Amino acid sequence: MRDDFSDGDHTRKPAWRIAAGRLEVRNGGLNSVVTPSAARPQDAGRQLIEDLLKQQLGVGRPGQEGAVAAVAYLPIRLAPVFRITMQVSGSAEPYSHLELGPYRGNGLNHAYRLSQRGDQPLQLVFADEHGASVIASAPHRLENRVPQRLIWQRDAEGRMTVSRDGEVLIDVVDRKVSGGFDGFSLINAGGEWTLHELVVEDRK
Repeated sequence: MRDDFSDGDHTRKPAWRIAAGRLEVRNGGLNSVVTPSAARPQDAGRQLIEDLLKQQLGVGRPGQEGAVAAVAYLPIRLAPVFRITMQVSGSAEPYSHLELGPYRGNGLNHAYRLSQRGDQPLQLVFADEHGASVIASAPHRLENRVPQRLIWQRDAEGRMTVSRDGEVLIDVVDRKVSGGFDGFSLINAGGEWTLHELVVEDRK
């Protein structure tokens, strides 16, 4: 599966689904903007995402102003051995928070996630119904609205690498997930983020 949004449409070939908030094709990719409100502390973080998804995305509806997150996903079968190429740009505000990666089941934030929060390092996270844990992190940030191309690979032994321009940022082994995945999701819980390109490949 490959999408560079050059057709200006995210609803076909492939068909992204919007589960919450507002996402649209602009600035050369799938773009969303989520700003904090008085009712939402800037450091709500993962708990906000957990609460949103536990309520089955009832807090923010597609196109609703003031949604606490913008969530888009592709329901595609993905093997446990994969290569995901992403080109992403975003903001560096203290409240910025992006998560994206392959998910399992109905939990759009369950399984492996690449997470960028504020000025923290880029993190590789595992999440399920019991919570989330950081598997690895890198002294690297997605910021300043400069598109960055990341390549995320996983092999049959559970080894995962995340690289940028040939430089390996993360190299770790994790075997919490033995089977495949049910799709790819993007969750913006703060800031302005754009997914310029996504290529998902099974590497059986």
